[in-house]
Amino acid sequence: NNNNNNNNNNNNTNNNNNNIIHKAAQKPTHRESHFNKHSKSNFQFQVVPYDPNNPRDVTTLREICADVYGGGDYLPQMAASYAADPLCSFLALKIMRMPTIGDERGNEGIVSASASASALIPPSNHHITTPDVTTDGEETTDERRNTMVAVANCKRLRAQNAAWIEAVRTHPDYRSRGLASKLLTSIVDMVQREDEELRSQIVSSSSSSNSLLSSSSSSSSSLYSHSPSSAGNNDRDGSFAPTNILTCTIQSNKGMQRALQKVGFVPCNSIPTLSFAKLKDLPGWAADDHTHNNENGTEEASDERTTMTTTTTTARPLLTALGLNHKVSRRAKNVPSSCWNAVSSEQELLSLLSDLKTNFGTCGYLPGLYEYIVPGPNRLDLKRSIEHGLVLVFDGTSIDLAVTDRDASPSVDEKSNNDGNGDRAIVVFTIDKRISSLKSKWVCSIVATSHLAFETALWHACHSSEVGRRMVRLQRLEDADCNVKGDVDDDHDATAFSEVGAHDGSDSIAPFPFCLSFDDSLPLTDGSLASCLPLVTDECVVFKYVNNGSL
Repeated sequence: NNNNNNNNNNNNTNNNNNNIIHKAAQKPTHRESHFNKHSKSNFQFQVVPYDPNNPRDVTTLREICADVYGGGDYLPQMAASYAADPLCSFLALKIMRMPTIGDERGNEGIVSASASASALIPPSNHHITTPDVTTDGEETTDERRNTMVAVANCKRLRAQNAAWIEAVRTHPDYRSRGLASKLLTSIVDMVQREDEELRSQIVSSSSSSNSLLSSSSSSSSSLYSHSPSSAGNNDRDGSFAPTNILTCTIQSNKGMQRALQKVGFVPCNSIPTLSFAKLKDLPGWAADDHTHNNENGTEEASDERTTMTTTTTTARPLLTALGLNHKVSRRAKNVPSSCWNAVSSEQELLSLLSDLKTNFGTCGYLPGLYEYIVPGPNRLDLKRSIEHGLVLVFDGTSIDLAVTDRDASPSVDEKSNNDGNGDRAIVVFTIDKRISSLKSKWVCSIVATSHLAFETALWHACHSSEVGRRMVRLQRLEDADCNVKGDVDDDHDATAFSEVGAHDGSDSIAPFPFCLSFDDSLPLTDGSLASCLPLVTDECVVFKYVNNGSL
């Protein structure tokens, strides 16, 4: 619960805090006691889309998220955008039937998303007027019947043949009842049903005439299209590849891990990420940091009674703020900027990620804050970063790293990479609007094949003036969009970090402060730069569904 940003730590329902809350309660709520009485009875649920225009859905979602991330969950603010995204299914599990007298059969009836396509369509005339009577003599009204007890979002990542489950939440009154597993099962069924429909289309297309195939191919060349001609679900040999269903949770969330394993998920990777709690402690980094510098340069709290001229504390770039510049070898510092090239398209980025996975054992995805960042219509942030030259690739084979600095101190893996053939890196800067506890919403994602490549990437990300200028241009565009939408943050300004100039007294522009996520293939070797970073101690674990034969 260090912050309300980690998007992700989207699947964390904060079970530890919930246990404390329930133990401290003098007695269970009426709704919880009612559920306890009939936990073995014939409850029926239905999975339907969350409706951001339904006041009751909105209110219940706030109740569900009230104690997540210490009360600062991002989900209520993001719910409407998830619901509007055509590549997302933001689903709600609702009680549709409560136990009645004599209904003690000891099983639970579930209406899942896989039952029929109509199950995912909000019922247009779902108004139950005749109340049932429960075994405790109370009427079960229509209001009680439509109680939203859990939510989750399924994001389709078609450019990489994947689906990402996020924002899994259960109402505090209904936790530890297996409802998350039921909702996860419905989502898996939904994805598999879509796969079957696509498989049928492929079979149908393969039996069509060449002219029809040609027409289909020309009309669905989009990188994101879910169609027979889309490469997303096809292996190189032309066979059908099921969608990879992925999600993540934190290591301490054993309840969520049990729910995932019950459905058929297994851990496959992790996403190393910096601790927001540690970043908030850096001078000028926290969103609520209003400290100032006095004439002696020491920090003091802002006070209207103070007559001394003060200036706002300026956040320094990551490595400088952490005091870790010395952990970067001179070889990495001396790599010329010309060795960094801007990625010009989403397809090029996908090709680079695939190459690093095949040849260097990376995960094949771009790590973000508790998520994988995949090109698509719902990733305008990535699209804009590409357009502004903020998706960069470094290839050590283009230079002789052994002679860039002959007197340099050896890096951790210098002996194994003297020729530079194993030193490659991808650096991507994106703006994550879920971040609210830091002044800067920037995230830097790094995929590196060696410690030297990682040092080179992070040094360039923190100290490149060209990167700083590009970030300022994109930040101004984002701020302009926020002004148009009336969603601008008064405390946030594109000039707050960068246009004050670099902090070494030069006139160059330093990059914005950012949170960092990187590929887990990089070992955290003792003494390496990566091992010295303030990483989260509660690791983000990525899970993959394996019952579809995709692993």
